[in-house]
Amino acid sequence: MTLEPDPTTPGPDPAAGGAQGPPAQARPVQGSPVPGRRYRTPRYPVFLLTGALLGLAVGVGLALYGGGDTVTTGAGVLGYFSGFGVVLGLLLGGSVAVVVESLMNRSHRRRR
Repeated sequence: MTLEPDPTTPGPDPAAGGAQGPPAQARPVQGSPVPGRRYRTPRYPVFLLTGALLGLAVGVGLALYGGGDTVTTGAGVLGYFSGFGVVLGLLLGGSVAVVVESLMNRSHRRRR
């Protein structure tokens, strides 16, 4: 809850050398959030980074253990699978974050 001083209560008197008068009373500002209620959102960078790292691990695993042919080099396959794994992991991590936020919004609306 944000508070602002009540303009009807006298504040410090500048003519008296800035001496403090009685403390100004605080009143709630309209539209301020209610104390004790917090709206939390998922941390998108954490979801994206986790998805990217998992995608990288899956891509490297597929490149190393997925078998292969003699036409492509191991480094080329590793690069492509790692890149695709990171991109797909980013997309999946972002999608999971959006779903989590949607579920949190739904439960937040029910509590009001």
